[in-house]
Amino acid sequence: MIEIRNSDGTVLHRVDGDSLPGADLTGAKLPAAHLSGVDLSDIVLAGVDLSEADLSGANLQRADLSGANLTGANLAGTYLESANLYRADLRGANLHGANLSGAELHVARYDGATRWPLDVDPKARGCVSTQVQAPKKGGCGAIVALCGLGCIVLVVLLAM
Repeated sequence: MIEIRNSDGTVLHRVDGDSLPGADLTGAKLPAAHLSGVDLSDIVLAGVDLSEADLSGANLQRADLSGANLTGANLAGTYLESANLYRADLRGANLHGANLSGAELHVARYDGATRWPLDVDPKARGCVSTQVQAPKKGGCGAIVALCGLGCIVLVVLLAM
């Protein structure tokens, strides 16, 4: 049996066996959840807090992770074929060895600590880097970030 609990210990969903196919957990608070190797295919996790969660080796095929907080999550070896990661926060996430074929990554955020599979170029897939680019002496640099309403914030840094 699988029990998924939110941050205050409330059981959100119980399933006999080892899978949660098709469940809808939209907006759930599941930081540091341990879901390694679990079948989560076709699950709806839109806007879910899965920060620091262990999803290594999980099956997330066709899962909806749009707007999910996956900061610092372990997604190594995860099956994410045709998953929706639109606007997901992947900063510091480990996606090494994950299968992202057909996954929607447009406007997903990442930083220098995000580990990608060797065959994935996040910029080419429409992801947005939140990496700070320091200005060179006598030049300028910029920080580009997304605000919660989908707008882009640009801060220009001047170096003296």
